[in-house]
Amino acid sequence: MKKVNGFICFVIISTIFFSLFLSANAQGINNTSFDSYTYWQQDRTKYLASTKPMVEVKEVLSADSLGCEGLVDSTDITIDKYGNLYVLNGSKSLLYIFDKDRNLINKISQIGNETFTGAKGVFVANDDRIFIADTDNHRIIIVNSDLSLSKIISRPENEVIPDDFEFNPLKIALDRQGFIYVLSQGSFYGAVVFSKDYECQGFFGANTVNSTAKDVIESLWNKWVMTDEQRESQTQKIPFQFSDLCFDSDGLMYTTTGSTTNYATQYGQIRALGPSGINVLKYKVGRRSTSADTYNFADEGVAKLSVGGRTQNFVSIAVKDGFIYTLDQTYGKVYIYNTNCELLTVFGGGVQEGIQKGTFKNATSLEFYDNSVYVLDSKKGSITVFELNDYAKMVMTASNLTAKGDYEAGGDIWKKVIKQDSNNQLAYKGLTKYYINKEDYSKALTYAKMGYDKVSYDLAFEKARNKFLEENITLIIVLSILLVAIIVFLVVFFKKKNKKIILPKKVSVYLKIWMHPFDNSREIKYKNNGSLIIAIISLSLFYLSVICKDYYSGFVFSDFNVKNYNSILTFVGSVGIVLLWSVSNWAISVLAEGKAKLKEVFITACYSLLPLIFGNFIYMALSNCLLENEATALTVIVTVCTILTGICLCIGTMIIQEFDFFKFLWTTIVSLIAMAVVIFLIFMIVILMQQFYAFIKTVFIEVVYR
Repeated sequence: MKKVNGFICFVIISTIFFSLFLSANAQGINNTSFDSYTYWQQDRTKYLASTKPMVEVKEVLSADSLGCEGLVDSTDITIDKYGNLYVLNGSKSLLYIFDKDRNLINKISQIGNETFTGAKGVFVANDDRIFIADTDNHRIIIVNSDLSLSKIISRPENEVIPDDFEFNPLKIALDRQGFIYVLSQGSFYGAVVFSKDYECQGFFGANTVNSTAKDVIESLWNKWVMTDEQRESQTQKIPFQFSDLCFDSDGLMYTTTGSTTNYATQYGQIRALGPSGINVLKYKVGRRSTSADTYNFADEGVAKLSVGGRTQNFVSIAVKDGFIYTLDQTYGKVYIYNTNCELLTVFGGGVQEGIQKGTFKNATSLEFYDNSVYVLDSKKGSITVFELNDYAKMVMTASNLTAKGDYEAGGDIWKKVIKQDSNNQLAYKGLTKYYINKEDYSKALTYAKMGYDKVSYDLAFEKARNKFLEENITLIIVLSILLVAIIVFLVVFFKKKNKKIILPKKVSVYLKIWMHPFDNSREIKYKNNGSLIIAIISLSLFYLSVICKDYYSGFVFSDFNVKNYNSILTFVGSVGIVLLWSVSNWAISVLAEGKAKLKEVFITACYSLLPLIFGNFIYMALSNCLLENEATALTVIVTVCTILTGICLCIGTMIIQEFDFFKFLWTTIVSLIAMAVVIFLIFMIVILMQQFYAFIKTVFIEVVYR
């Protein structure tokens, strides 16, 4: 008996040690803030990571350096095809024009007799016409290349324009055909489109309202039970308006969506609108391409500022050579994405303080020209010029080569990138494709794992598996036949000799519980053939199987991440739930005149875990052999094992408690409610303890330092 008890202690201690070991490895989360950082994408989850800086502050342009009166309260900047810089100060009805060397060549305060006080946007067309969004005056002023007045566009007239539409031009852009797209402040209908002859064509590409299941149910309920007057009084959801727009070299219109009312709706801030006005920008989730309408382009986990109460606010966008540059006004950050929604880097900052060089008080506009990002700060009255460094150029060149399918050339550059920054996820993805192309599947699988690239991993694994089968098909067939022959021989041998494997009764009851749940549950209840020792071992194996399933399952089928995995929580969510069920069900059943002892409830619950234990280990093994499109087999295994465990638990509980089905049903429901109450109380106690600890710590600090 002492040996058995020692073995049990060994199993439990080993399991807990293994748990703590994994938890210790999971503490490597880097919580440091960085001046330059990125996010690693793993399915729909983002992980913060430092990154080698891709930009350097080239210069900060101020009124003194530019030789002008002042840039404070400037609203917009743009750069024409010659490199001339246009700075709009709408509050003073001023438009500064600087040449490529940033010498002041023109200062415009009015066009003809027209001033533009309150203007918020400026755009220069390829034919050198200047478009000024004269916001407060509800018009667009078009200026010829000789700075003479060309045209004034007032409120558009068209049958699709609503009667209550107010024309407050905010941003302007022209497509390759010369059509004019205008964002109007306060408008949720999308961009107003004008032809080359300035005729209004209607609206294009409005944001959509994303509805949850709750919204749909509420809508149906209101439709069925409310009167027309009540429905009209309800607050309706409206889409958020665009804050900026631009066109890429392929003619796609890119837009940004400004600040939203709450963090829960903060996604789809960047869109690329096709000819039909539908967002064509997508990102990968597994092998599926998903609309970027569901993607959060901002920082992960950032809700609102402690002051101001605003979410991240994308106010400006520029697209060049397949890369998207966008500006968040709230935090003063610039994000660089490729057109696959993969983040290259984030830089800037300031959180409306803008003390350090390269940070901002109120960043309002962004432009990209000649490998440089220009950011206007209206409060500081300055334009910060960030220049892409050699490292950024390498990353962008490699990214474009990989996107075009030139994996060989791209891979050679990615090797250089990874030497300079081991935190570059795009480099791991690019090298995965590079080695797949070279048919070096071992390295491809390694880099795919390192870069969390499940799509490429699945592809590399498929090719590696096919290659292995082709090279070893004869050996596999021979071994399979040999294995079948050995099994048949053993069966025939034991049958002829009339030999059987005889197990101890208590072990037999445990191993056959899923095949004969009625008979074996009676063995536990009436013949004392349930073993507490076996139950504890079974529970330990269950916990071990859960950890192994998480930790060792195939990369494609696992969401395991060592940085945030906590096996203590896994222990609570597996072993803890079984223990809580045992106590709760026993306590409730006692009140309902149940006949089972706590020991019997615990043994039955632990014995019922046997199908799940086998299921977890089988899942772990098969997930390392199957492709993503073969996942149905794993789903079937998990479902069958879960159902078998449920059946064993239900039948076993009814028999040991001597309940009929209906009595079992209501006591089970009450037991689950009791479990929820206990979990809630534990949660509250933990929170109170944390608050009490924080209070004691604060008091201690106050006493010590005063």
